[in-house]
Amino acid sequence: MLAMYEQQTSNQERVLALIAKHFNVKRADISLTASLVNHFYLDSLELLDFVLALNEAFCIELPAASLSASMTVADLCEEVEQLLLDQDIVVDLPAMTNQIFLARLARVRT
Repeated sequence: MLAMYEQQTSNQERVLALIAKHFNVKRADISLTASLVNHFYLDSLELLDFVLALNEAFCIELPAASLSASMTVADLCEEVEQLLLDQDIVVDLPAMTNQIFLARLARVRT
């Protein structure tokens, strides 16, 4: 259970780092309760560009239509985490601990 929490936290930090880089804001200025569209003043083109960057960074297929105007940063982190779990994708293997890797491998084998 702790291993999954650690991986989830790692993925959340990666999402936050991507937001900071993509929108040129400080990581400390990003709140989990911030609305993606309203806080970062995104139009539809910027939102689509961010979704593409997110999909590339995590090797996922998050549809742009799934991001609503009311979606918060925390909602986005949960959505990314769910897609990763659903697809059983191992993200950032070099940074992954052996315990997390073995837990995911065991889940795939069952």
